Amino acid sequence: FARLLICTLPEATPVHEAAELQEDLGRAAIKPAGWVVNQSLTPLEVTDPLLVSRRSREAEYLNEITSKYSDVMYLLPWQEDGQLLSNQPAQAPVLGTSREDIERGSGSGHKPEEKMTKIKSALYQDQ
Repeated sequence: FARLLICTLPEATPVHEAAELQEDLGRAAIKPAGWVVNQSLTPLEVTDPLLVSRRSREAEYLNEITSKYSDVMYLLPWQEDGQLLSNQPAQAPVLGTSREDIERGSGSGHKPEEKMTKIKSALYQDQ
């Protein structure tokens, strides 16, 4: 058997389209194992005013995901050319799975090498 993750961006249109997909899947009795949010600024320390503004807008959509659509959410940080956008070391937090993490604007302390393990375990755990 397989597990399904819904992938989206932390913006209005991608989140709402992903929610519609989840609704369609539900009609077919398919329940996603969780959501993956790509290109998130939430787990990063940013100082540029434009990025700070974008980061604060993400919270609305991340809260929507955790409150309406899924108890399991993985945040993957924004990366530029394979590097984290900020000057953070590679061991920076990259996952935020709780509403408190989102509101605080930080990851939950997981390291990058742990993110794929967490995603893989979500895919293979028994229902």
